[in-house]
Amino acid sequence: MHKYQQSASEQADQLQLVLNEIPLAVLTLKDDGSAVLINNAAYEVLGCRPGTLAAKNVGDMFPTLKDILKGNYALGAWESFYMNVIRPDGGAVRCRSWATRHKSDGLGVTCVFFDVSDELRDHELDRVDSLNRMSGLLIDAAMHEVRNLAFAALMILEQIQAGSPASDPCASQVHSAATLMRRVRLLASEGIPSGDRDAPCYETVEIIPVLEDVRTIAEPVCAASAIRLVWDVPSVLPPVFGDRDSILQIMLNLLRNSVRALSEAAERTITVHVFGTAKSISIRVQDSGPGIADLETLFKPYRTGAEGQGSGLGLFISKALARACGGDLQYEVVPKGACFRLDVLLGI
Repeated sequence: MHKYQQSASEQADQLQLVLNEIPLAVLTLKDDGSAVLINNAAYEVLGCRPGTLAAKNVGDMFPTLKDILKGNYALGAWESFYMNVIRPDGGAVRCRSWATRHKSDGLGVTCVFFDVSDELRDHELDRVDSLNRMSGLLIDAAMHEVRNLAFAALMILEQIQAGSPASDPCASQVHSAATLMRRVRLLASEGIPSGDRDAPCYETVEIIPVLEDVRTIAEPVCAASAIRLVWDVPSVLPPVFGDRDSILQIMLNLLRNSVRALSEAAERTITVHVFGTAKSISIRVQDSGPGIADLETLFKPYRTGAEGQGSGLGLFISKALARACGGDLQYEVVPKGACFRLDVLLGI
């Protein structure tokens, strides 16, 4: 060998040294999902020390790249996209990435990426605040008009009903109209009734990526408040009816309520537990806080004693979003703390 020539092993070591100095995470996977190359920045994104991961298991932490290797996703040369990276502890990290598919030498895909979880968290929390405020203004204006119109119409109907003999052929129609108007008035005061679970209005959505985004947003918020987040979610779940934004908004409203409830609690734990039934996926959010005293007005808009922006509109809007697609949001009485259960219909 010429004195200036290097062996393949030496070249690989030199390349590894160079890539370890790059702040961007770099990863190359074989077709079987095992890692050929992973630099220090990639280990940092995964939340572990360099050299501590078995090469054959690395691909399992990159579901999007494994889909590319399986041919489930067509990839152009250095195509840009967002992906969730699953850390060894089960936590998800949102990353901006660029990847290319190799055509030869047994190499599968090379990806360059960096963590944008903070960007996702700030964007989604700001958006939820904005949606709650905007929805609150619209609901307040609409319900005010509905209440006024329903009250005026009900007064007229009751006057007609009071002055009409029981033998009047129109008496039953007036009674029915009065009953309907009372229901309209109740809607303006109590909120949206249960939706038709057999006629959801949305398309199907993969629930796992949505929950991964929720965890990516929630974990740092909980850590900053010294709250232990217990994440009891299966790795595989079927698609559901709804849409990403609605489910994300509901979950963030519930988690933020729990974080506020635990601000002065001695024990600070939030548990997210997901389980399936024959027709739905249920997502239970339970905290170890003081619980909720007034359950009668829990899902009513502008309820007395509600904390935070929107004066209770977060739960009112969340329940409306759940019911709009055939699901529901309910409160479950537990021995300690507060517990909400979001039910979403299976999309299959």
